[in-house]
Amino acid sequence: MVDVSAEVATALTSSGICEASLEAEVLVRYVLDMDRVDYFSSLTETFKQSEECRLNSLVCRRMSGEPLAYVLGCREFYGLNLVV
Repeated sequence: MVDVSAEVATALTSSGICEASLEAEVLVRYVLDMDRVDYFSSLTETFKQSEECRLNSLVCRRMSGEPLAYVLGCREFYGLNLVV
């Protein structure tokens, strides 16, 4: 999972996305339906093919300039998950 997150961060950085590492983590966690604690305790796990395809689709949308909130369909605000 660490390799995938790093690859996503590199791709986002090359597209001029600020906070690429954070957005990469958010995208990976979204695809895997994990909170931060689960994410950091599962860094050595591998992706399934279906999860990787879904992540690639979301990363492409983000790299094309679509806001992260639109890609995910929600935005966190003070602990609340707001639908966008």
